[in-house]
Parts: sequence; C-alpha cells; structure tokens
Amino acid sequence: MRKLRPGASTDLVGLGLLAGAAALLFIAVSDIGSALADFSAGAEPITVSSHAPAALPAAIGLGAFAALLLRRRGTPQGDTRLMAAALLCIPLMLLLPIPYLLVWRRVLIEHGYVQCETGVAGRRALYRWSHRTTASLCL
Repeated sequence: MRKLRPGASTDLVGLGLLAGAAALLFIAVSDIGSALADFSAGAEPITVSSHAPAALPAAIGLGAFAALLLRRRGTPQGDTRLMAAALLCIPLMLLLPIPYLLVWRRVLIEHGYVQCETGVAGRRALYRWSHRTTASLCL
C-alpha cells in the first residue's frame, strides 16, 4: 500500500467538505430558483421550501472549514477568522428560514395565493400555495 504524504488526510477531508458546500449551494440556488420561476410564471401550485435559506449559510460554513483544512501556510489569526466565520453560520442556519418564509407568505398572499398544504419531504418542510380562484387544487 502506498504511503500518503503528511497532511494528505486533511486534504481529503477538506475536499470532502468543499464538495458538501458545493452540494448545499446547489440545493439553495435550486430551491430558491424554482420558487421564483414558479411565481413569475404563475405556475400552480408554488412550492416554497424552508430548506433553501438554511443551506446558504451551511455552505459558507462548510467552505470556511474546507479553507481552513486546505490552506498550506495558515496563521493563527487567519485560522481564528475562518473559525469565527464558520461558527457564525450556525445561528444563521437556524434563523434565516423564519424571515424567508414570512416574506414569501406576505408576497404570495398579496398576489392572491392561499396556502394549500404543508408537507414534509425527507427532513424539509414544503409549503404549497395556489391561487384563490383555483383553490380546489388544494383539496
């Protein structure tokens, strides 16, 4: 079996974290883009996910941890800043879905939508909205 150079295992972990951050970023952009596209096209029903706003700070936090592991010559001050940025993302992951969902709720109600259902897909909550004129789709 080949020997790995010193530090190769942290590089692999850093690359794994970076891949996870990219996946979370894709989830956030995909969910937000889908809701915006449905809204602008007037699609029925519009699905708003509570997962999207939490995925953005999670991607930033994982990216900061990945940068911490992948840096060659880090300084203690730089490491502290990266850790602070990563740890700051934890409360943002918990708090950002609240105003995100409230804004969507207000916008959709002002445009004549009613909430049809709240479902759970995996671990994320999905909120489906439909026009008042076609509220029979909600049943």
